[in-house]
Amino acid sequence: MSTFDLQCLIKKPTCFQSVNPRCIDLILTNQKNFFKNSNVIEVGISDHHSFIVTALKSELVKRNSKTKFYRNYAFFDIYNFRRDLPYELNKKIISEYSHFHNIFVKTLNNHAPLKKKIMRFNDNPFMTKTLRKAIMQRSKFKNSYNKERTISSWEKYKRQRNYCVNLLRRSKKNYFKNLNVKNLTDNRKFWKTIKPFFSKKGANSNKLMLRENDRIVSDESELAQIMNTFFVNITKDLELKNDIEEISNVSDDLENILESFTSHPSLEKIEEYYDLQKIFSFQQVNENEVKKIITGLNCSKATPCDDIPINILKSTIDIHVPCVTRIINSCFQNKSFPSLLKYAEVCPIFKKYGYLNTENYRPVSI
Repeated sequence: MSTFDLQCLIKKPTCFQSVNPRCIDLILTNQKNFFKNSNVIEVGISDHHSFIVTALKSELVKRNSKTKFYRNYAFFDIYNFRRDLPYELNKKIISEYSHFHNIFVKTLNNHAPLKKKIMRFNDNPFMTKTLRKAIMQRSKFKNSYNKERTISSWEKYKRQRNYCVNLLRRSKKNYFKNLNVKNLTDNRKFWKTIKPFFSKKGANSNKLMLRENDRIVSDESELAQIMNTFFVNITKDLELKNDIEEISNVSDDLENILESFTSHPSLEKIEEYYDLQKIFSFQQVNENEVKKIITGLNCSKATPCDDIPINILKSTIDIHVPCVTRIINSCFQNKSFPSLLKYAEVCPIFKKYGYLNTENYRPVSI
């Protein structure tokens, strides 16, 4: 089994002749994902042997296409955008982030609109326009042969099939030939480049499903709600030790709240190193401070597609920095944080063990 990388599909005991039941009836394979419904059943044929059964998949389930939203910069002109943005921002005094965000995104949509693109699940970097057309032509000839069942239609399909195979090999060779290995500086870039060449024939093609209250949930809206509830309350299930009682009265003034936390172990430890008599307060910021922080932002960090791109924010920093500075100082003055900046796009990433358990997923937010 180790030599040929074989796995046993039967996990339950099948022989009951001795005192200790053992699994001696095996089905071994090195393509486990091509089988389904492997089980042990009792049919009464033998007094000490159970019946084993499995089903070989006749065809693999085609994975659903992916929908991608992106900004179309084909006709984007930074000079025209820089001309329109100050005109929109200066129409009225903006002191709330939501107004600034809406005006900025609306102006950007006029110059670089959002587009929707439907992609195949296994869309690979070596796929070219010529190869896609050749595959479409091959499918057309195959459908014609399935209808007509003639020798001429079969010959057309076979020639086109062989042409697609040769074209695919040439595309892969050209891709690797022109690949600059020096650009693969980290694991993320390496696997993004190499992973499309691994076979996905045996991969799990099922959509995300969860077991909730003894039933299987597959509806996307319900799945999102289940995941959101789990991630929001995940810290409550950690059973952390609470050294002080929770403050139920949210209307308590600041002095009462601070007094309730005076004996907290963390504060006692902090008091050994820092003087807590010094009162902290937010200071008003100036344009130079805000400009320095925006300039230092990393453009490679992901942002939601309908949000403000970091590179556009940097390229127009001289236009919007007075407005952003005014918004930040307004937040300090009003003791509030913009609600729009509290939202994130959260994606559940599978960790290990069962796919149906919510506890086996972790949240990744943008």
